[in-house]
Amino acid sequence: MLRAVTDTAWNGYGDVMDVFISPKSIPGERAARRGRGEQFWTYNGKPPQAGSMTLDTEAGGLRTWGWIAERYDIPLWYAWEGLYFSDRYNGGGPPT
Repeated sequence: MLRAVTDTAWNGYGDVMDVFISPKSIPGERAARRGRGEQFWTYNGKPPQAGSMTLDTEAGGLRTWGWIAERYDIPLWYAWEGLYFSDRYNGGGPPT
């Protein structure tokens, strides 16, 4: 099981984290920490860094994710709240 954090890589984590999920770590921190076995992913998107995943925004926004992933060699793009176990937006019960 991988231990991940949606934060930039910094030495305060020591060697506890396996995956850093933050667009701010790519490509700079990833290049500086190459060879330590850590992985660097990214998540969601918002202009101007990446297209929004909201449907009623600029056309084509979500299509930027694949191109950005290819350009920066991002192996996984995490969709924030793509899976959760309680529906905190509608009273806290099971997702409907």
